[in-house]
Amino acid sequence: MEKCIQAILTDTKIEWLSYIIGIIVSFAVIRVILSLFKAWAFYSNEIKFHSSIWRDNDLPFWCYFKISLVPIRGADKNPNVNDYFLPAIIGIFELLSFPILMNQALWQPIAVWLGIKTVASWGGWQKYRAGYNRFLLS
Repeated sequence: MEKCIQAILTDTKIEWLSYIIGIIVSFAVIRVILSLFKAWAFYSNEIKFHSSIWRDNDLPFWCYFKISLVPIRGADKNPNVNDYFLPAIIGIFELLSFPILMNQALWQPIAVWLGIKTVASWGGWQKYRAGYNRFLLS
């Protein structure tokens, strides 16, 4: 009996560890993909920088990618530029909670959350099409 309990606990630890590792890897991949799209929006001048430091320089694509990937410092006054890593934190929360809610067949909280996210960004999509596409991807 003790061996059986120990085997179950070991399997559970491995499952949780692999789940957390999967979330971290998924987060990193999603962050890189979304940063590539956001960098392209900067590079193609779809999103404008307000700060003259960024606006007046003809930066290469990879500089915009770096700004998009790690925007903790606040690169600009434009709210489309600065996200202070908040979408990443929200994404980690979603990756942690959605599979558990789906497993328990609790679809209402997921639907409400997706509705809140959709309504909050509704007007901005008419102005920035790339932002809408990034939303659909995430």
